[in-house]
Amino acid sequence: MTPALRTARTCTAAVVLCLGTAIYGATISYWLALPGLYVGAIAWWCASRARADHRRILARHGQEQRAAAAPAEPPPPCCQFWVHSDGEVHGPGCRRPVLPRRDTYRLDDADRRAFEEITAHHNDRSAS
Repeated sequence: MTPALRTARTCTAAVVLCLGTAIYGATISYWLALPGLYVGAIAWWCASRARADHRRILARHGQEQRAAAAPAEPPPPCCQFWVHSDGEVHGPGCRRPVLPRRDTYRLDDADRRAFEEITAHHNDRSAS
């Protein structure tokens, strides 16, 4: 049971209670039924929103379970070298998107310059 379902059940109980008070108030005067009906309508709306949240939580949980159980799909081929070498080698005509650089903000100036020098010539078509 999710917290949203617990809230939905509590709001549903409040709707029943408000409906009972509205019926009792209507036996005295019709005007006394209005506050119970108004609060009951608000509690009903809250219960419907909480049930929607509950369904959303269950759907997300199911998606996470299916994603964890499914085997990881290999990336799509980006060039002919990748197809024939099991993804180990990439050729000069590779269409693979450039990966974003990560953790370069932790480098000091000298290490950053060395990193930029290494990555500047990474995709050159030279033999070395």
